[in-house]
Amino acid sequence: MNTHHCSRRRSSILALILLLSLVLSPCRISAQEAHVPASLQTELSVERSAVLPSLYDALSRLKQSFPDAGEDAAAACDLFLDNLTELRTRAFLLGTQSEGDSCYPGFFSTEACYEGTQDLKDILSSLDAYAAQSGRLCRVMLLRVTHYLNRLLDEETDFLSFYFLGRTGSMEQEAFTLYAACNSSIYPNPSVESESCGEVRAGDSLSLVSLTRTKDGSYWAECSDPSGWLILTETSLSEEPVSTAAVLANAVCDSARSEISAASDPYLTNRNKYNSWFGDSGSPWCAYFVVYNAIQAGVPDSVIPHTSRTLDGVSYCVGGCAALRNYMLKYCKAVWHEFDSDYIPQPGDIVYYGKTSSLTGISHVGLVLDAEDGYADHLSSGQASYILTAEGNTSYENHSSNCVMEKQRRMDAFGKVGTGFYVLGYLTPAYEKAE
Repeated sequence: MNTHHCSRRRSSILALILLLSLVLSPCRISAQEAHVPASLQTELSVERSAVLPSLYDALSRLKQSFPDAGEDAAAACDLFLDNLTELRTRAFLLGTQSEGDSCYPGFFSTEACYEGTQDLKDILSSLDAYAAQSGRLCRVMLLRVTHYLNRLLDEETDFLSFYFLGRTGSMEQEAFTLYAACNSSIYPNPSVESESCGEVRAGDSLSLVSLTRTKDGSYWAECSDPSGWLILTETSLSEEPVSTAAVLANAVCDSARSEISAASDPYLTNRNKYNSWFGDSGSPWCAYFVVYNAIQAGVPDSVIPHTSRTLDGVSYCVGGCAALRNYMLKYCKAVWHEFDSDYIPQPGDIVYYGKTSSLTGISHVGLVLDAEDGYADHLSSGQASYILTAEGNTSYENHSSNCVMEKQRRMDAFGKVGTGFYVLGYLTPAYEKAE
C-alpha cells in the first residue's frame, strides 16, 4: 500500500516537474502538439488566423488567475499586452510590395521586430516565478500564453517577423501605397493639437514615406500624396483597395458637398439643373438632388434609379421621395432602417423626413454625410443627437425652400427636428451591388 502511494506521488512530482520545465524553460517551447499536455491539445489546436485572438484571451485568463496579492504579476500582464499592441500597430506598416520577383521593404526593421519579440519573452520570463507560486491554474495559463506566442513566431528567425501582414523586409525609405480604410484627417505635423490641413476619404490611395512615434505613444504615418501626416490605427489603413461600396458612398457625399449653396434661378421658382436634368423643371427637387449626385458619382442605375419608370403597372418618379424609396426597396435591394432602431446612419445613406412621425407623411429627403460620435447612445438614453446632411430644396429656415445646404440636424429621442418635422429613418442603397 505504501509502495503504491509512493509510486503515485513520484508520478505526480515528475508530471509537475515536466510541466514546470515547459513553462520555465528559457528556450522557445516547441509549437509541436506533442509538447503540449494532452488535456490542452484540443483547445490549443486553432487555425493560424485565430492565434492572435486566442493569445489575447489566454493573457486575460492568466491575469485573472493570479491571486489578489499578485499585483506585480497583473502589471506584468498589462505590460505584455501593451507591448504586443504596440508591436502590432508598428507592424501594420511593415512589409514589402512585390513587383515580379522584386520586393520593396516597408518601414519596420527586422531588428526592431526582434527587439519587440524579446521584450515579450522577457515579460513572460518575469511571470515564471509568480506562476510557480500561484498554483496549477496560473502555470497552465502561462503555458497557454507561451504556446500561442510561439505560434506567431517565424520558424526560421524565432521572432515575430512580419506575420501580421505576411511580409518580411528590413528598413528602407521607399514609399509604398496603402489605402484609407475610413475617412480621416491629414495634419501638417504629427500632433493632434495642430489644425488638420485636409481630409482623406475611404478608398483614397496614400503614398507613405515614414512612420513616427510621438511622446504620447501615438504612431503617425507621413504621406507624400496627399502631403501631410495621418494618425495610425489598426483600422485606418488597408493593404487592399477599399470596397467599391465605400468608395461609391463617399463619392456621392463628395458630389453633394460640391453643390452646397447652389440655388434655383430665379430664386424660389424651383427651376434648377437638378430637376431639369430629368426633364421636370419647376417641380420639387430634394429627391432629384439625391439621384443627380448618385449619377455624378457613378452609382449604377441598378443601385439608385437614374430615370422615372413604370414597372408592374406602378409608376415610379425618381423625383418623388416616397416613390424613390419604394422602388429602391423593391428592385434595388436597398435596406430601410427605422429611426427608432439601433442603426447608426452612414455616409451615403438617404435620410427621410416627414411632417408626422409616420411614413405616410414623407415630405423631404437628404444625403447623410456623417453622424456624431455616440449617436445611438445619445438617442437610447433620451438625449438629443445630430447628423450632418446635404439637402436640396432647403434653407436655413425650413425644409422647403430653394437652396442646397449642408445641415446639422439636431433631433430628439423621438426623431423630432422641428415643429411638425421628424426624421423617419434611413435608406441604405445597395452600393455593394456595383462591385
